[in-house]
Parts: sequence; C-alpha cells; structure tokens
Amino acid sequence: MKKFFQQLLNDLHVDTQTSQQKSGDPHTLELAASVILLETAAMDNEIAQTERALIMDILREHFHLNPNEVSELLNAASDARQQAIDLHQFTQIINDTCSKTQKIRLMTYIWQVIYADGRLDKHEDYLVHKLARLMHVDHKEFIEAKLKARNNKDISRSEDNSANSPPDTQAGSSSR
Repeated sequence: MKKFFQQLLNDLHVDTQTSQQKSGDPHTLELAASVILLETAAMDNEIAQTERALIMDILREHFHLNPNEVSELLNAASDARQQAIDLHQFTQIINDTCSKTQKIRLMTYIWQVIYADGRLDKHEDYLVHKLARLMHVDHKEFIEAKLKARNNKDISRSEDNSANSPPDTQAGSSSR
C-alpha cells in the first residue's frame, strides 16, 4: 500500500517554484488540495477517523510535511472551506498548477477518501462527479481513478484481513 501511495504522490508532485510562480503563494496548491479532500470527507455529514487519517497521510507524504505542519494545513483548509462559497476557487488553482496526470492522481485520492469509510454516499458521488468536471477530468480517466482507488482499498483490506467485502456502494448510485 505504501508503494501505491508513493507512486501517486510522485505523479501528483508539483514543483514548488512553479506553483509559487503561478499562484504567488507556495502554499496555495497545498491548501486547495486539502480543502478538496476535506470537503470530500465531509460530504456524508461526518468526517470519519479513517478519512481524516488518510487525508493526513496523503498531505504528509505528498507535500513532505511533518505532523505539526499537516495539522496547521488542515486547520487552515478547514477555515478556508467554511468561508468558501464554492469549490471553483480551489479547483481553479488545481487546473492552473497541475498537469492532467496530476489531476487524475488527485481524483484517485478523492476516491480513496470516499472509500476510506467503506461506503459511497450519494452526496459524495455527486461531489466527485462535480470535481471531475471542474478539474476537466474526462469520464474514462474518472473511472480509471475510481477503479484504482477501489482496487487499492480491496487489496489493503485483504492484506489486513480487516474486512471480507469490498467497499459498499449504495444501490442506485451511478458508477459513471
């Protein structure tokens, strides 16, 4: 599982200087990604401990942050999320600083956060489709990211022997 995260992190990595030149702030991309991941986790009206831990791991490994920096980033992201009217400002930063491959990797992270609590809520499904549109991720890439996240979740569950079944998807939810 660690190798999987490392591959995702390497693919999502954005040169800090490039990010700073485009946005004027070296922490803008980190904040945008954090807000998007937190919003995803909160869509089912609760942020499960597994979702929060996964977000912390993603941020720590990808942005090479220590636990205190991750905590500060999550606090700033939580504040930004509460003050935001919509997610467009955050997806615009992603679009301005990330390549197509990096956006697909972020989409995989989003799906992993969704599946971290073992279920796909209809509100999470709506949000992930909306984010794909806002980040200009096409349907094929969207589905590939979803399958990567689900397959990784299935593998990690079977390695832990912590669960006997794949993440539950609600009947009637679209797998677009």
